[in-house]
Amino acid sequence: ISINVLAACSLNASDTIHTANITPGQWTGDIGQSNLTAVCNDPGGYAIYAIGYTNDEYGNTNLINTTDQTKTIATGPNKSGTTSNWSMKLGKGTGESATIEGEEAGDTEDFYTDYHIIPSTYTKVAKKTDATSSTTSGTSLTTTYGVFTTTTQIAGTYEGQVKYTLVHPND
Repeated sequence: ISINVLAACSLNASDTIHTANITPGQWTGDIGQSNLTAVCNDPGGYAIYAIGYTNDEYGNTNLINTTDQTKTIATGPNKSGTTSNWSMKLGKGTGESATIEGEEAGDTEDFYTDYHIIPSTYTKVAKKTDATSSTTSGTSLTTTYGVFTTTTQIAGTYEGQVKYTLVHPND
């Protein structure tokens, strides 16, 4: 008899709208968090990729003013400067441990353990190199967002999104 057990993988992300009051000329970190939970029984593990998704457009990394879409805040890792920008970082939650890109010594890829740009193409932000112990527990990650606006940034409400996807095994 031969039995083939298929891989079962899923990624759940909180679908929360974050609202923050920003003071121009100041860095405001931790303006909102998205919780991700990955579960996968594939012995090859998995990778989590992220991409900016604003205005129903994959690869759009801008925050867009809801009343005037010509007014934007671009992504950028800076916490000060002459241009407004927003960024993201990943932190480990509870459950099994995954590796956040940039966490390993000598890693030359994007560093998502501190605030970093929102990716404009699907970019690996975390990985797990082996199977999870069950399909009821998993790896928990938290994405935190931050923003810096200059004193010349047009006031208003700005919106943007980041989409996540799980790929297994070996990308």
